[in-house]
Amino acid sequence: MFPKINHCLLQRIGSGSFGDVSMVSLPGNSQLVAMKKVRRTEKVTFEQIDNEYNIHRFLTQNDGHPNLVTLLARGDEKKSTCLYMEYVEGGTVSSNMPKSGYPASTAQRLFKQLINGIEYVHKNGFVHRDIKPDNLLLSSNGVLKICDFGFACSFRDEAGKELKLDERVGTEAYAAPEVSTEDEFDGPPTDCWSCGVTLFYMTIGSAPWKSAHWSDPAYNDWRNTNWSARENWRSLEPRVRDLLCKILVENPELRANLKDIQSHQWFTANQDELANSSAQPTIECDRQDESRNNLNADTDSTGSVLFLREVEKSSSVVFLKTVKQSGSIIYVKMVNAETAQSLLPINLSENLEKKTARKGLKRKIIEYGDKAVDSKQRNIA
Repeated sequence: MFPKINHCLLQRIGSGSFGDVSMVSLPGNSQLVAMKKVRRTEKVTFEQIDNEYNIHRFLTQNDGHPNLVTLLARGDEKKSTCLYMEYVEGGTVSSNMPKSGYPASTAQRLFKQLINGIEYVHKNGFVHRDIKPDNLLLSSNGVLKICDFGFACSFRDEAGKELKLDERVGTEAYAAPEVSTEDEFDGPPTDCWSCGVTLFYMTIGSAPWKSAHWSDPAYNDWRNTNWSARENWRSLEPRVRDLLCKILVENPELRANLKDIQSHQWFTANQDELANSSAQPTIECDRQDESRNNLNADTDSTGSVLFLREVEKSSSVVFLKTVKQSGSIIYVKMVNAETAQSLLPINLSENLEKKTARKGLKRKIIEYGDKAVDSKQRNIA
């Protein structure tokens, strides 16, 4: 038992199934402190609390790591244990997030800090096992800090040999598939998976599925690369989706590890480039409509108009879309700007002018290269 600490309760921050988190002050310490009070029960034993305390203390002693919440002290009471940590005033990643997700530059900045923190945890022989937005705190100056090591454990023995894990713990929406389907599995890939789902959350504004299991319809859409089935998935910036496709792989042996993630083009992209990115929804071609993918700058029998839209200036990626008079999309095909311009006829505007005039349609103004599409429309007499 650790001696009880006489703290002064200032404000309750939140509560969970196993305890509460409050802002307190400690004797002789002028700084605000966060206190996690854990109620000991049959499900939460002294042994489990000792495990959390020992791992968290080990990881944050001697200044620890900037992306981990520092553990300061422990006090045991008759029916509960109090863990005292640095107070992180900015709230959680989830509580600060806009409804539609973080901008690309913000998501990348936070994700890089998350990966840096998890890399430190893994280098010291531990896995977190419950990475999710609610366990990621933000300081007032934008520093991400990983908290709640209640499910953390070692994945190496004393000789440094990696051990298999067999406990099914964590939060279902963020847990890797093998946690619920396999009898034993490697630890680090499960954290990588959870980081990937967290990135998904940060970019679209919600968790992509309730469970990474074949019985979940959304997860099945992901497994089958059916991006068009989910509206918010279509808004993923192409490089982000490519990274997610490398992390969120069912087979942990084929899943991107931390080094793979850190070398990915989106992870290493310049912040200014991401901030200026004007990515548009990346709608995929319906396989049933592939016969319509003849690239021509003409109008068909329904009065469809082919137009060019810039999606990402940095890589000159564009989408060719055929749009009906009603505005619905017939198909979408991604090509680079150079290929698109070689496929489009020189007399594009003239052809569209004649055919849209006959049908009395509205015409999109078309531009090439680095010029964005003029969204204004005008009636053709």
